[in-house]
Amino acid sequence: MRKTKFQRVTALVLALVFLICGSLSVAAADGGSAPSSTTDIGALLNAVSYETYRKDNADAPKAGEEIVIDATKEYSFVMADGKTTYDQNTILAPGTDINTIAHVGEYEGRNGLYIPDAGTISWSTDQVKRTAKYSVIIDYYAVENKSAAIERIFMINGTVPFAEARFLTISKTWKNVYGDGLFVLSEGESADAYLAKAAELGITARSENRADGTYIIYTMPDVWTKDISALIDDLALRFFTTDIDKNELRASLKQDPEWTSYEFKDANGFYKESFEFVLTPDSEGVVTLSLEAVNEPIVISSIRLVPHKSRISYDEYIKQFEGAPEGTDKIKMEAEYFLAASSQTIYPIEDNTSAITSPAAADRTVLNTIGGEKWQTAGQWVSYQFKVGSSGLYEIAARYRQAVLDGMFVSRALYIYSDSTVAPGEDGYYNGIPFAEAANLRFGFSSDWQSEALNDGEKDAFKFYFKEGVVYTIKFEVTLGSMGEIVNTVQTSLDSINNDYLKILQLTGSNPDPLRDYGFNRIMPDTMIDLIIQSRTLYTVAEQLAGIAGDKSSMTATLEKVARLLDTMGKDEDEVAKNLEQLKSNIGTLGTWLSDAKVQPLQLDFLSVQGESEELPKAKAGFFKAIGFELSKFWKSFFRNYDRMGALSEVKEGEAVEVWLAYGRDQSQVIRSLINNDFTPNSNITVDLKLVAGSTLLPSILAQKGPDVYIGLGQGDVINYAIRGALLPIEDQANFEEAISDFNEAAMIVLGIEDSKGDFHYYGRPETQNFNMMFLREDVLSDLGIEIPPKTWDDVLEAIPILQANNMQIGMHTD
Repeated sequence: MRKTKFQRVTALVLALVFLICGSLSVAAADGGSAPSSTTDIGALLNAVSYETYRKDNADAPKAGEEIVIDATKEYSFVMADGKTTYDQNTILAPGTDINTIAHVGEYEGRNGLYIPDAGTISWSTDQVKRTAKYSVIIDYYAVENKSAAIERIFMINGTVPFAEARFLTISKTWKNVYGDGLFVLSEGESADAYLAKAAELGITARSENRADGTYIIYTMPDVWTKDISALIDDLALRFFTTDIDKNELRASLKQDPEWTSYEFKDANGFYKESFEFVLTPDSEGVVTLSLEAVNEPIVISSIRLVPHKSRISYDEYIKQFEGAPEGTDKIKMEAEYFLAASSQTIYPIEDNTSAITSPAAADRTVLNTIGGEKWQTAGQWVSYQFKVGSSGLYEIAARYRQAVLDGMFVSRALYIYSDSTVAPGEDGYYNGIPFAEAANLRFGFSSDWQSEALNDGEKDAFKFYFKEGVVYTIKFEVTLGSMGEIVNTVQTSLDSINNDYLKILQLTGSNPDPLRDYGFNRIMPDTMIDLIIQSRTLYTVAEQLAGIAGDKSSMTATLEKVARLLDTMGKDEDEVAKNLEQLKSNIGTLGTWLSDAKVQPLQLDFLSVQGESEELPKAKAGFFKAIGFELSKFWKSFFRNYDRMGALSEVKEGEAVEVWLAYGRDQSQVIRSLINNDFTPNSNITVDLKLVAGSTLLPSILAQKGPDVYIGLGQGDVINYAIRGALLPIEDQANFEEAISDFNEAAMIVLGIEDSKGDFHYYGRPETQNFNMMFLREDVLSDLGIEIPPKTWDDVLEAIPILQANNMQIGMHTD
């Protein structure tokens, strides 16, 4: 009895001790400060949206004057380590890598501040005298570097003002590198006649007598002044290099840095207007603006804080030109010959689906269009230049195809710039988007080619005033247009649904018991209410989308499907646990919907600047022409050479490196392009590239007819061939160490063996190297106070109990 009482008292004391210690531990954990990285990332993740920021600051006054900050003065640069600081007065230590710090230099005759691809640059100004709204414009020069766009995080007084300011994307300028085009005259043709015609159309050309005939060598104009389509059709004047089978080869693109301006705006294209920032001086009357580098270096000469100006309407714009005559010129701009583009991934492509695509060929590859999936991401742009011979009002017609987004349209924003010194407004342009509706040009869905003048889907074709002799640059930028508001609403709804799912998951775990009463209405009433709110939101968006497109489609069906599930779960708590797995699946479906809705693919054949009375270009070929073209393609397919794949010259036996490729035709075209544009010009070595089946190597080696190089052999097969003397060791080849530097030792070791003397020899080089990646849910880790990212496996182990306490776990690869 005494022993029992003693055990009970002891158990009580121990329980109290454990309870008190546990409470102290929890209190210490809760009271401790989170790591700085978590705090910083949490602050970024929890920043309000621009829509909320705009509503919260609706009463802030607009700025009344422009403020210009010289970027080369009074700056402060903090390196990525967060410790080392430089400014304009810092004396650099000997050996300092100038490309890792901010420094002032001259770029194309203009001073600018070079800012590397890591670290944070800040400027402080006392010119902002009171709280006001400003738009921010930087004058920048995108130095040549990698192909990626420039990315920055913008902060005001050390704080990101809203979530979208974390993702500023600044484009570079890319231009095609063309060679001179040329063709040989037929017997009896006059070189003088061709040169005269070329001069009339603004084409630089000359004749040259060679052993095999008279050649016309020409250069296409950057500025289009005439409709030269007839000349292209009649003389086959083209500006692309051709292979020995007359197939056109894509020109390489190179960065062409130039001074230009960028007004801070939404990288996703959700908002038609640029951002407005509320600037408030601190206690010392200073405003500090900072840009944290995410990707790529940049040079900035000035930061301009300007009062935001809303764009005028089309009605206001066209009213300026009452009584202006109709333009009489017709200028046809082939879309594949663009002036510049924002990305290396935008390049001319072939289309042979229509007999009247300009130009069309049934027996060879012709790069006659641009766009499609290569030109579909918000912010991407292409530009063209032209000038008219008579002032007046013109339409801009386009022959295009949008056959991807069923039941939807894609959008483009039109920018117009002029090289003249005309007073702003005299020719209608302020070097940007001419009127509000031009930011929302619509191109509807159809499985076939279409032709229409630029419009916004609501008004008739837009007219533009062009002045004689002025060189105009028009830029088409991918934007979401009126879809931006819809996509933004769905994005916000998805974020809320995802948060609701996480809260339910923390209570039930990933495999809830459908028969258990979890008490959702009692424990998380706000979550249950939000499910109904998001259901109604998605129903409303589906109706709006159907109204815009004119009918329901697969896009609206997806929204309605998710909305029905949310409504069922929100109204009946017994349905929550049963449908949690379905909710998880629908979140993924909604994410896919957003991805599809954000892409805006558009394929352009050509643009035509023409008067209103001019007939629109034909969109479709006539019946007999279309049939004839298809029959011609079929017949000539029997005679086309599909094996040479872009070879620029005939290859004689023993005069070239023979390379066999056991891949698809798309990969072979990429490798052929690398050979033609890089390897052969730099090494003067001709390559005979052949596309073969994967099983052809062994028989060819047995027959002693194998290639010099084989691409596509499996790692295991390399050693099998090597030990049988079919492969040569490669470690003695020039630049071997450089060639394998991108691969780790584990990837190379399987491609080598020791010989009888104990020397190790390599017999191949990897093409790719696979590795696993871990993706972090920064929002989840931030909410739970876990360091982002965990730096060691011990950190990961410490995070596991916290995650498990919230019914979550780490997904690890089983390899």
